[in-house]
Amino acid sequence: MGSSHGYKRVPDEPANTGLAAQLRAGLSRRLMDRHRIRIYAGMVISLFLVAFIGALVTSASTNHIQMGGDFADYWLAAGRMAGGHSPYAPEMLVGPFPPQAPDRLRYPPAFAQLLIPLSWLPLPIATAVWLGIQIGTMALAFWIASRAGGTNNRLDRAIAIGLAFSLFLPIDDSLIHGNVEGPIALAWAVALAAGEANGGIALAVGAVIKVVPGLGFPAAVARGRRSAMGLVGGLAVLIVPSILLAPGAWRDYAVVVPNMIAGSSKFPTSSQSLPDALAADPGLGAFAAFATPARLVFIGAVAFLIVLSMYLARRPGGWQAALLAVAVASILAPANIWYHYTVVLLPFAFFIWPRASTRMRLGLMAGLAGFFLAIMSPVVATLAFAVFTVSGLRALWPPPQAPAVPAAAEDLAVMPI
Repeated sequence: MGSSHGYKRVPDEPANTGLAAQLRAGLSRRLMDRHRIRIYAGMVISLFLVAFIGALVTSASTNHIQMGGDFADYWLAAGRMAGGHSPYAPEMLVGPFPPQAPDRLRYPPAFAQLLIPLSWLPLPIATAVWLGIQIGTMALAFWIASRAGGTNNRLDRAIAIGLAFSLFLPIDDSLIHGNVEGPIALAWAVALAAGEANGGIALAVGAVIKVVPGLGFPAAVARGRRSAMGLVGGLAVLIVPSILLAPGAWRDYAVVVPNMIAGSSKFPTSSQSLPDALAADPGLGAFAAFATPARLVFIGAVAFLIVLSMYLARRPGGWQAALLAVAVASILAPANIWYHYTVVLLPFAFFIWPRASTRMRLGLMAGLAGFFLAIMSPVVATLAFAVFTVSGLRALWPPPQAPAVPAAAEDLAVMPI
């Protein structure tokens, strides 16, 4: 096999083959050029911003969508807390109640305490401020996770975040309804990037906002003494003031939680647990008989993920994988699953992407696409959780010895979308 049998570039290639050569060898490279990708991404982001702002203005003027419906509950509860009273409506303490009815705070008293400054504002202004807080905390969460994961170029990081806001519909759902996914995503991102003590504090913050991040407490304790001390210290700083401000609030919350769980089963809602949604799927009529076993399988999966997180937290380099296991468990654990819950997994995608292999990146993309389409089918949602979790855990554990993408190739290939 001499050099005469090799392929050589012919300098004087005929002009009539120039276009074919470009299409064959140059078009892909041109389309993937760093500058061009940024232009394409900028166009997508600009179109999204125009469409989203237009949709908000139209919906607000026609009352087609109730902007900040969930936040209105938080605002009312914070007002009660500011007066030294329990943040929970009296009927929530009587017995099972419909969780989706107005004025239903489903979160711990400490969260209402954090929102007291917003309760001093008129509701429309407070809703707009909360929308800004949501956007800011989500963007900061993605930025922190992306930087901690190894995406060093700031412009690429910013474009990736813009594309996430543009293309991932659960973000829009969270922003419109005004719920807590932004602060929760920020807590997960800080836990991913922080040292032992700060990781425990971040989990404490997430748990006082929305209880389910507390599923990470065993992993924080298993990680080591500093992590456990950060967790305990964070909980004390956040919980003690709420006890002093409204002494009976936590006692009331202990009554509200079982009433809310009972109400989720008694009263119809627009959301279901994944096993119940699978059983109710008209295309899976035969599955209905297996709803109870399926529910047990999901409970077992949550328990397995918690135990797995404890195991990983004790291993060198296993903390981030432990957090991913807990984050997925925190979404599967509630009695009802909502479309916007999946926003809290985006920081993990940003963190994992730079270090993941091509196969793992395809798995992450498939999982994100499944979350995007999850509103259409519970089967898609179930598969999306499985694919995203397996791909993410495989990319994080065992920890890679070297970056999957060379530093010289730092372009938009490091974007998690």
